Amino acid sequence: ILLLNRVGMREGLLSLLCLLLLFNVAVAVDRSNFKTCSQSSFCQRHRDGSQSESPFKVERVVSLQSDSVSLEISSAANPAPLSLKISVHSGPIFRFTINEINPLYPRFEVPYVIEKLPQQMKFTVEEETNERIVLSYGARDKIVIVRSPLSIAVLQDGKLIVQLNKDSLLKFEHYRKKEGSEVTDEDNEDEEEENGNEEVQSGPEEPSAKRAKPSDDNNEKGMWEETFKSHHDSKPRGPASVGMDIAFPGFTYLYGLPEHADAYNLKTTKNNGDPYRLYNLDVFEYELDSRMATYGAIPMVMAHNAQRSVGVFWLNAAETWVDVDRPQDRKPLMSKLASLVSSSGQDELVSTQWISESGIIDVYVMVGPSSKDVMSQYASLTGLAPLPPMFAIAYHQCRWNYNDDGDCRAVDANFDTHDIPYDVLWLDIEHTQDKKYFTWDGRKFPDSKQLLDDLNAKGRKMVTIVDPHIKRVSPFSVHDQATQLGHYVKKADGSTDYNGHCWPGDSSWVDYLKPAARDWWAGLFSFDHYQGSAANLFTWNDMNEPSVFSGPEITMHKDALHHGGVEHRDVHNIYGMLMVMATNQGQLQRSGNTIRPFVLSRAFFAGSQRLGAVWTGDNMATWEHMRVSIPMLLSLNTAGYSFVGADVGGFFGNPAPELLVRWYQLAAFTPFFRAHAHIETKRREPWLFGEENTRLIRDAIRRRYALLPYWYTQFFKHSVSGIPIMRPYLLEFPTEEAHFGREDAFLVGPSLLVAPVLHEGASSVSVALPGCVWYDYTTYERHEGPATVNMQVNMDSVPVFTRGGSIIPLKSRIRRSSPLARQDPLTLIVSPDNTQSAEGDLYMDDEHSFNYRKGEFIYRKFSFKSGKLTSETASEISESNSSLKFPVHGNQKFDTKCWLEKIVILSVDRAPKGATLELGSGDGVSLDVIYDAGSQSVTVRKPGVNIRENFVLQLVF
Repeated sequence: ILLLNRVGMREGLLSLLCLLLLFNVAVAVDRSNFKTCSQSSFCQRHRDGSQSESPFKVERVVSLQSDSVSLEISSAANPAPLSLKISVHSGPIFRFTINEINPLYPRFEVPYVIEKLPQQMKFTVEEETNERIVLSYGARDKIVIVRSPLSIAVLQDGKLIVQLNKDSLLKFEHYRKKEGSEVTDEDNEDEEEENGNEEVQSGPEEPSAKRAKPSDDNNEKGMWEETFKSHHDSKPRGPASVGMDIAFPGFTYLYGLPEHADAYNLKTTKNNGDPYRLYNLDVFEYELDSRMATYGAIPMVMAHNAQRSVGVFWLNAAETWVDVDRPQDRKPLMSKLASLVSSSGQDELVSTQWISESGIIDVYVMVGPSSKDVMSQYASLTGLAPLPPMFAIAYHQCRWNYNDDGDCRAVDANFDTHDIPYDVLWLDIEHTQDKKYFTWDGRKFPDSKQLLDDLNAKGRKMVTIVDPHIKRVSPFSVHDQATQLGHYVKKADGSTDYNGHCWPGDSSWVDYLKPAARDWWAGLFSFDHYQGSAANLFTWNDMNEPSVFSGPEITMHKDALHHGGVEHRDVHNIYGMLMVMATNQGQLQRSGNTIRPFVLSRAFFAGSQRLGAVWTGDNMATWEHMRVSIPMLLSLNTAGYSFVGADVGGFFGNPAPELLVRWYQLAAFTPFFRAHAHIETKRREPWLFGEENTRLIRDAIRRRYALLPYWYTQFFKHSVSGIPIMRPYLLEFPTEEAHFGREDAFLVGPSLLVAPVLHEGASSVSVALPGCVWYDYTTYERHEGPATVNMQVNMDSVPVFTRGGSIIPLKSRIRRSSPLARQDPLTLIVSPDNTQSAEGDLYMDDEHSFNYRKGEFIYRKFSFKSGKLTSETASEISESNSSLKFPVHGNQKFDTKCWLEKIVILSVDRAPKGATLELGSGDGVSLDVIYDAGSQSVTVRKPGVNIRENFVLQLVF
């Protein structure tokens, strides 16, 4: 059995039995290995319970200031007094936190996700009565706090857009001692001392508050211990779950909550199966149309209608479930709100219930009002993605596993033989010595440094896998150091290193919550330590959910302990992100902070977009898995994560040539573009499926390379604005409700619409074109939207359209890799709208270093109007259908030899006599043009101007 070979028989019988169980999972996902809500006691308690008979209420106002409100709230069913704090931050973003006032143990507050809160703003207290408190911010936004029963409403322009605790489902399980054990001050003091570190922040403490006594439900099943299959969770601190309902009046469309292999518009789950689960897990061959947890979790949603958008971010890293409801029988608007609401807004409603196992309630409401506003506001919270190096957005070739040095060289040479560009070759776990990361198998790779140097000579890179589980064997410097320095996660006893089984056999896991452990991990990437590595070697962090073959749900036990005595249940969903943070730091350190890193991760959380790319995990070679990749990637982009992709061809199984070709054609228009396959699959490099299929795959990859200038510009703009790269229709056409649930097509940036062929044997594709002018990317045929176009397709067909009013830069000369094309000339495709106007932009730098942060870049704006094309330096980024503006800082002193080779202008109804080109220096020149009456296009050949120069090109009729 191949999976057993990865561990080795010498690792013992326990390893054998554990991996036999895993093998059953790999054949097809076994749902019995993963919990349902009914098997997760805290989820069931929240879902079954209601506070309606004893709802929360405001007991007293602790402080009411111009920039924050602090209230004490309580409920007869929840005797521990809680602190509710409200603040407003630039955006605007409204923050609501609920925590125990004097907890028995410090409640975990998630670190590192929000690097710096946006500026705290002042608001006006409009009203304070025995019934409600009304706060206003600016002329549009209000917060209404109803005292009893507690409810918090957010209003914009007099309309109710968000309501917290509308249905009184707020539940906050306070820390307590089990019945029969005595609560002492020493218990609390010892725990606070243990947790005294910068990562773990205790809740607000008010000396006058009394510690809660045990409540009547103290011994409810699952509160103090829980067993799933053969795994026991000791729960030494007892129940600590939190939850609340959040409603979106006036909305029915709701998006986000990645990662799930499900529809883009979130489905109703109330009384319809399980809620959406957010709990990072290693789920082989994940099910489709499922709310099961997969590899990553971002607890963010955006509601949208034709008038506005609003977002909610639930900052909690513990296991979380989210119910979605669209109730038909709705309660009337509370009388204490009705007088402030200009219209009921109750014709439509989508409601959510958020349930987390531990931590605090920390909710951010991003009030928009547009979807782009929401995404920009969310980025201001969790951080902007950095600009990746150019090679990272080119094509990647991966397999578990390329066997040895000779195999790698043969694959590399065959790309050249078949004239197919690629930038990165990947190695999976078999390249290591006995599954020991940061090593090479000397028999298979006797001189890895020479292999890397030879790839580098062609402008190419390599990525090797480094997982978080460390083989427990000595001598092995990584394990020996981690043990000596105390850098492993501990068992529940707090002293023994946690161990379990993964690919190497008996393994331990690095505690990335510990700052010193992250620093140590970063140092392992130095060239001195990572022997055989080089500056063109980058990193793949896999299995970092974390995956533990012998653990509950194939992950780590929840009562394992991290730095500061923090239970794993508190940090589970940020474990992978913390690992990538340390890996990212290591790549930065090895170059002296001069070269941009590249890290691919399987696990992720909110904020992971600051650290690298992710992919959708172990998918299957089926048409259904190819189709679901679109809503999965759109959900990630909506939740702030743009650098994402899916394994081309599917990880498991052997795709038929038609499926493989269609997947390449789709994936060439997704942000992260990598082919990958399981070790037991047939080899599937692009040249192995016959000459015709090789040509089709070559064309798809070359199309990606031609558009790299456009892609790189979009990544730059995303790094400044936070607006996603892979866009749902609603982002660009927010009022066209017919497209709010669309997931069979998407946009790349604002200007390219992609409607891939998604069904086997298709002879036509029905393409929905929103309301503007569109041009076929290949033929330049013009279409007026809104319209549905039925396109006849063959295997060459990739339905892609350029948007009227756009200008797209590309490079027609395709090299073996992207660095070799750095100085190649550019082409501009001008696609006018109905006013014969168009705009576009271009960003350029050295494509690999941080020198752009010193002003060494070019950002150009192109404008076309009435036959005149202008190029000038741009000082800000603007977004279509939005008032958002983002300044671009720097003196733009980058020098390049790149010049303008060709300009193609579409929708020209008569042949011009020629064109004139006037440079910024005042020099002018006449140019010849070619007119194509069939496509109504004009081609201006070899304007010859350096791309950094200002110019004006005028068609002459």
